[in-house]
Amino acid sequence: YSKKIIRLSRGRWRRNKSEPKFNEFVKFLINTDIQQYDEHWQPIALRCRVCQLPFSHILHYENISSEWPQFLDNVGIIRNMELPWENKGGGNDLKRYFENVSEEEKMQLFKKFVSDFEMFGYTLEDKY
Repeated sequence: YSKKIIRLSRGRWRRNKSEPKFNEFVKFLINTDIQQYDEHWQPIALRCRVCQLPFSHILHYENISSEWPQFLDNVGIIRNMELPWENKGGGNDLKRYFENVSEEEKMQLFKKFVSDFEMFGYTLEDKY
């Protein structure tokens, strides 16, 4: 996908140039039909039929340290089960990624993922 993203944002791809930046990836997503997205960034609402499954909990990754023990307690699991946490970032990672994305682009991106925001209880005002 690097070549596609770079062609859209820079006009043409060159072998020894840098990989796409996050804001270039956002522009690619905005300008691409969500049905054409790779499965890794396609909205969950299109890939998973969450509403068709009998679920009792939705845990948010950014709150996993407090939600996981509560989940274990709620479902009656007494044994402490630790989750692996790889690639742990700092608290401002998401903010840094969006520094070079305009408010208009954020809104366009939000519209592509609005169903995921609603399904998992997020808003644009959340500061993750």
